[in-house]
This record gives sequence, C-alpha cells and structure tokens, in this order.
Amino acid sequence: MLSLFLLLSCTDEVLDTADTAPERGVDLLPIPDMTGMDLATAANEALSVALGVTTTQVWEGHAASLELGSAGCPDFYIGDPIEPDEDSSYLGWSDGCVSSQNVEFVGDARWTSDIEGSESGGTTLEGQRELLGDVLVRDGSQTFYSFDGRASDSLLSIVDVETDFSRWTYRSVVDGTLRGSIPLTDSVHPEGYRTDLSLDLSGGDVMRATLTGNVYLFKPLIQGNFDSMVVDMSWAEPAALDPEDCESEPRGWIGVRTPDATWFHLVFQPREEDVASGEDYENDPYTACDGCATLYVRGVPMEELVCVDLSWIWSDARISPPDPSGYLPSLREL
Repeated sequence: MLSLFLLLSCTDEVLDTADTAPERGVDLLPIPDMTGMDLATAANEALSVALGVTTTQVWEGHAASLELGSAGCPDFYIGDPIEPDEDSSYLGWSDGCVSSQNVEFVGDARWTSDIEGSESGGTTLEGQRELLGDVLVRDGSQTFYSFDGRASDSLLSIVDVETDFSRWTYRSVVDGTLRGSIPLTDSVHPEGYRTDLSLDLSGGDVMRATLTGNVYLFKPLIQGNFDSMVVDMSWAEPAALDPEDCESEPRGWIGVRTPDATWFHLVFQPREEDVASGEDYENDPYTACDGCATLYVRGVPMEELVCVDLSWIWSDARISPPDPSGYLPSLREL
C-alpha cells in the first residue's frame, strides 16, 4: 500500500475528472406532469391557509390549554422562568407534571400582553402581546396543544365618532411549529404546521393585506398535492388602490410545493419599486394588468399564464381585527 502511494505521489500526470462530472441543467430536473393540477385554485387555497396562521391562533390555544392544569401543575412564574431577571416583564410557566385532570404539561412558556386606550371624540386602542415557548400539553396519545417558537402581534384601532371614521391595523408574526386539537380542530390546517410568516392587515375605511413568508403543512392538504406554500404579496381592495395599481391582481408572487420538493410559483406584478428612481422595475412579463401570473416550475418559466381570482379575500371573515380583550392581562398576571 505504501509503495502504491509513493508511486502515485511521484507521477507528473494530472488527473482530469471533468469528463466524469455530469452536466448541470434543466434536463436533470424534468418538468413534472401537471395533469389534474388546478394551480389557480391551489393558489387561493394556499392564501386561505396563510390567512389562518396568526398569533391569535397560537395565543388562544395556549390560554385554553392552561385551563386543563391544576394547582401546582404547571408552576407559574412572575418574570422569565428560563432566564430569571428582576426587570423581566414576562409571566411564564416551566414544569414537567401531570395535573389533577390527568393532563401532562411538559416544557416552558413565557408571555407578555398589554393594551392601552384613550377616548377623545372617539376611541383609540393599542395592544401588543408576545408568546415564546417550547411546550407540550397532552393526555396520553392526544395532543391538546404543542408550540415551539415565537408568536407576536399588535393591534391599533381608531374610531372617530364625530367624522364617522374608523381604521384598524393588525400585524402578526409567527415563527415556529404549532400542533394540537385545541387551536386546530376547526382550522383549515388541522394537522398543524411549521411556519415563518408575517401578516399585515388593515381595514375599517379601506382594506389592505400583505403576506410574507412560508407555511409547511404536516399533511399535504392543498388539493391533496401540496404540503407547503410561500408568499410575498401585497394588494388592496379596489377602493384603496392608487391610479397606477391593478385591481385584477396583486403585487408579488405565491408558490406551492409538492412533497417531492417541486415548486410551482405564480409571479404577478413587481412587488417593489426601484429605490433610486421610485419607479417599478422594468419587468415587462409581469406588468400587464390582466389578473394572470407567469408560471414557473422548478424555476423554469412556462409559456402558459395562470389566471387567479382573488376577489374573495375582501369578504373573508379573517380580514378583520382580533378581539381587543385578547390583549388584556389575564387574572394570573393581575
């Protein structure tokens, strides 16, 4: 073996392995058979999934799961139970126990909530809340609530009775994994999800929405074909549009993925503007206001367009502010 090594090390020949490397190209990733796929409907279903991923869902599920506890299970803390700090504003629990209702609590959670209001010719409300946790609440094999991550949101609501003006804005960011029958039984994603999604909604006088991020479903629920969606879109109801905006389609794009990691992206009008000029990027294929998107499959543009009707969004009940009482400190916090 040693003589063979010396022989190879002394030779002047350079080994060329270029011929053995496969050429990279789209031929290695053929376009899949799309027979039976309705990508316009899939895009709408994906948006419906994303609109259901909010801090409200995570927060209310956690609050309801605590009702299954009992005295001393779980143990509650004023301050951060994980990293104690005298100045911490968190309330939390950290335990591994079984309650008198035979429900197991494992993990730790910490949260804050606050709401302020004023009255002067109307009402102004400002609420913020945040939940961080790695928790599991279960009874044997049944999971009532499981969350690992961070969820935060904020609400601003303004009502002016003198001018009959009202406006609300809601921002939610969820970065984590949610499972469990308490928050998900009646949702559009009952098996749970892993997500990193931010959602900005506004309404009252006019309605607007911006979604950015992704959602992975633990079961391929979207048309039975897709287990993930990704979105970077911004749009508004017709009454809120500027003259240069398009009523028929949003700015941005949305994608869905099959379990074998094949992505299908629908690209609408340009999402952002050129910062220097203040004008839209030159992006001819996507500037037509026709309600249709260019389809990319595995990053390869297809010839056919996919036309999507998103008008249902403005009548969807989820484009509405959360209940302000959800920002009130709980009895435990008081």
